[in-house]
Amino acid sequence: MEKYKDITFVVIGLNEEETLNQCFKSIKSITDNIIYVDSNSTDNSMKITRNNNIKEVLKLNSNYYSATLGRLVGAKYVKTKYIQFLDGDMTVEKEWIDIAINKLESNDNLAAVLGYKKVYTKNFEDFYLLKDKEEYEPDYMGGAFCIKTEVYNKIGGFDLKLPAEEERDLYIRIKDNRYKVKYLHTLMASHFDFKSQNRNIFYSLFSYRSASIFLPLINSIKNNTLDSWASVYKKLLFPLICDVSSLILFISMFLTNNYVLNFTLILILQVSSAIYSIRIKRKGYFIIWKAGFLV
Repeated sequence: MEKYKDITFVVIGLNEEETLNQCFKSIKSITDNIIYVDSNSTDNSMKITRNNNIKEVLKLNSNYYSATLGRLVGAKYVKTKYIQFLDGDMTVEKEWIDIAINKLESNDNLAAVLGYKKVYTKNFEDFYLLKDKEEYEPDYMGGAFCIKTEVYNKIGGFDLKLPAEEERDLYIRIKDNRYKVKYLHTLMASHFDFKSQNRNIFYSLFSYRSASIFLPLINSIKNNTLDSWASVYKKLLFPLICDVSSLILFISMFLTNNYVLNFTLILILQVSSAIYSIRIKRKGYFIIWKAGFLV
């Protein structure tokens, strides 16, 4: 279809030889407009790009690799009306592109759309669905979404200083410029997240990426966009309040010797935060601020 000429896929990867071939094949069933940005892979990723005749390949050579850097560099070379960001360990659904472009074309104030994913963590057979229940304006964008190139450029693109939380930071600027993002209740991609098997609670709590949770807030204070920050981070505000209050009570406990009372209040706050995170189906929200404080 003619509209497929209007979209470019920006694919990022680091040692994704296990899934990269499937990723490219799923995209090439839609369009040949692919920009692949490789973060200096040491496996067969570059060979796979050649075998798939990927015409625009950018191999980064940097002291600082991140998904942000890959997407930022790749987007600079996009000349089409739309950008679909995708990771090298994902495949895209062909039907998604029609739905995404039609939705974006129907609303001038709509900047980006995303759908739900099948997530495989152990093999290529067993998966769970990472999805919400209906179409709505979400509080996240994730690593894969379709965005109008004009809007992306207008708001300044990804912030290179952020090793994580770059999508929410972008989302804040989308909102501040009076645009919207929509979650569409349709399958967008499959994510073969096999690397998550090597991550544990210590990675979540002590990774340098964890401190990034505070960077969009710092940017919003500098840019006077706190209203947009609060809108994007609205579901994270309650866990933040619980963790800040718990920290204050913990310090106060040793200054005032009110051990029993303060410990009880901390326990109540943390249990409340855990219950809240489970109820909104965002279990990671229980530790996300804690990880930021620890790093």
